[in-house]
Amino acid sequence: MYHAQLLPCRWSMHFTQILAGLVELESAGELTLQVRGTPDKPGTSDSDHVLHLHVDDCKRPRRLAFDMRDGHDIDQDALATSDIYFKRSYDDRFHRPLRMRGLPIVPYGFNYGCTATDTARQLEIMALMQEGSSSPTGRRRRMQSRVIAWCLHKYTTSRESGLPSFRTFERSPDTPREARVIYLTRLWSPASAPGHHPDTLEALNQERIDVVRRLQAAFGSRFTGGLEDNTEARRRAPEYIYKHGTGKKSYVSRMKQHLVGVTSMGLHGSVGWKFAEYIAAACSIVAPPLPAGQSSSFKADINYLPWQTLDDCVHACDSLLANPDLAYAMQQANARFYTESLRPDALVRHCIDVAMTNSA
Repeated sequence: MYHAQLLPCRWSMHFTQILAGLVELESAGELTLQVRGTPDKPGTSDSDHVLHLHVDDCKRPRRLAFDMRDGHDIDQDALATSDIYFKRSYDDRFHRPLRMRGLPIVPYGFNYGCTATDTARQLEIMALMQEGSSSPTGRRRRMQSRVIAWCLHKYTTSRESGLPSFRTFERSPDTPREARVIYLTRLWSPASAPGHHPDTLEALNQERIDVVRRLQAAFGSRFTGGLEDNTEARRRAPEYIYKHGTGKKSYVSRMKQHLVGVTSMGLHGSVGWKFAEYIAAACSIVAPPLPAGQSSSFKADINYLPWQTLDDCVHACDSLLANPDLAYAMQQANARFYTESLRPDALVRHCIDVAMTNSA
């Protein structure tokens, strides 16, 4: 049995999949789980979106860092204090040269926000992580942890905006679904994406508007999609705002009814949460080519159809709608990948196994 210790840190929703996996493994008796550090003496990292986990099998303790940020930068402090560094936005073009120099940087896989079956235990872990972080001290920190725990509890149980259990995303490829395409997305403003050049945001937003426009024109009533209602969408393309609600739980329920899920490029060329959500739901997928090296077992033309131009995107969707056998084979492949590599317990188990065997 493994003994796992989380280091207290600033809270990030990007950590929920990892915590869900740890809680599931704890429930299955595969590891013990605790948060290291106390309010008076935290053992913490201040790096945003980097989670530290220490794992010990009574023979070989290992220090794991999970970098869940968009972008290719490496947190040098986190790398220096870890035995293995899992990078969510991994790309061979940037990270393979570092690996060739002996740095222990490996792909994390695909991320999405979810909770464990035992939501109460995950909320407890979240509160303990925040309680030991390096911001306030003493009584103020303990009060802060209770407030945060309450907010997280409200967030995860809210009917519309709550974060669902990972089980909520799941759907069998054998369950009938509508021969429709879904693509719901958001536009970014400089205020909502600080640090990004306005021209970069302009190009990303225009691509998303163009994808909505082309899919709507090509598939009409067989298309569900549009833009999340925010200030940038109202300014840029109000006619494409999706008006039927984009709350998380209703979105997941709606998404699982569709045969084809479409994604576009994220900030820094990252792979967004919707990609993993489609896999969990065993959808067939149309998406930009994955960064090299991000996943050796998730393959173009088997698990997803890649697109680089709008014509590619429309053609790929049309191929899946017109060829049920092709779509079903992809659904089956994605269901297998989810069970073996993406479901939170499977993903975290793999990361721990990689760390303990020191093999990527």
